[in-house]
Amino acid sequence: MSNKLSGNYLSVKLPANLLALCDGLGSDAILLLLGYFELLSQQEVPSDVVELYILFDHMPAAEDTRWQKALAELLEEGLLLAYPQTTEDPQQAVLLFPATPEGSRRFEALRAGNLSLAEIQAANPLPDPDKPNIFTLYEQNIGPLTPMIAEILKADAETYPESWLREAMQQAVSRNIRNWKYVQAILKAWQEKGRDENHGTTQSALERFRELYRQQKQQGSRKP
Repeated sequence: MSNKLSGNYLSVKLPANLLALCDGLGSDAILLLLGYFELLSQQEVPSDVVELYILFDHMPAAEDTRWQKALAELLEEGLLLAYPQTTEDPQQAVLLFPATPEGSRRFEALRAGNLSLAEIQAANPLPDPDKPNIFTLYEQNIGPLTPMIAEILKADAETYPESWLREAMQQAVSRNIRNWKYVQAILKAWQEKGRDENHGTTQSALERFRELYRQQKQQGSRKP
């Protein structure tokens, strides 16, 4: 007999009309919405706001456009609200609010300037004991960890999102350049020129997400 449901149970308040909200959504959009609420269940301090790149990192590994299309659908349907909607800073975090009465109220207060970013408690996932940290990944992919390298990694981990560190390291390894200076060069380029392909941290990326969804809907409506 299968024991797939024998893990720990989540404790999070879900919208009473969640099933109705999911009616008509694509399966990936439903998964992303559930992933959003799953992240909220892992907080020591209550929060209903999630950073976009953290949500993407939380989801199962998939091709880049999969969760982008799902996010586009949730934004288009108004189930999640993205702030800011316009930013030229590739390092600017995009916050996702739920379209609940309280989430909408805080979203509008933030837009109107009646609420500051400092007052927003975004979800901060608890560390996954099964997920390798940056030091382990360095040892597995680059080389032995020295005290000096450990300090450099710690500083970079405070400067760049974890997902950037992992992706930059993957790029370096795929090119057989096992050197942290090369990884840092990739990170610096993303910081200066923008890194929105996977995380949508600019307005153009959010608009592309929405356009992907619009195209998907139009293609579906043309089918006989």
